Amino acid sequence: MQELMIEPQLWRLAAGWAILGGIAGIVIAAALQFIPNVPKGMAALTFACVVAIFGAGAWYGELVDIETKSLTAELEKRGKSLMDRTRAEESRRPHASIRITAESQRADATKMESALKRNGVVMSGIELVDPTRAPATLEIRYFRTNDGRTADALTRIIGAGDGVQVPGFAPAPPNYFDIWLPAVKK
Repeated sequence: MQELMIEPQLWRLAAGWAILGGIAGIVIAAALQFIPNVPKGMAALTFACVVAIFGAGAWYGELVDIETKSLTAELEKRGKSLMDRTRAEESRRPHASIRITAESQRADATKMESALKRNGVVMSGIELVDPTRAPATLEIRYFRTNDGRTADALTRIIGAGDGVQVPGFAPAPPNYFDIWLPAVKK
């Protein structure tokens, strides 16, 4: 548990509540003087109890508020740190999209997508593309030289295809892959 530093305004606030409690205690004690059959000393005891209750209540309320604020700040800090780590881990994981040229390929593409997800690949989905742009065989396209080994691993997961580097495609981020199913012949 983190050690709490008691700030000067907290001391002033607790003292203010204690003074308010003292005033309430005096009023109650004075009122008890006029009630018959109240034992001597009850007024003083009542005064002390009211002061203690007001002071302790204010003190505890402020401590809880300070503790809550510090815990909230700590949770926010840790939450941001966890989110940053999660983003960093996800950015290191391979990202891929699957391109199909006919709806008849969607079932196979969905199976590939599931296998890749099970192996930690972040999938961007399946896209239907113009068949004239598609290769003759299944290709796993990568855009940075360092991604060749990962492309080979993806071919093993899918069980088919060849890794093909597409040089000069600068906008693609590291560890990004396009999986192209071959054009369907009509």
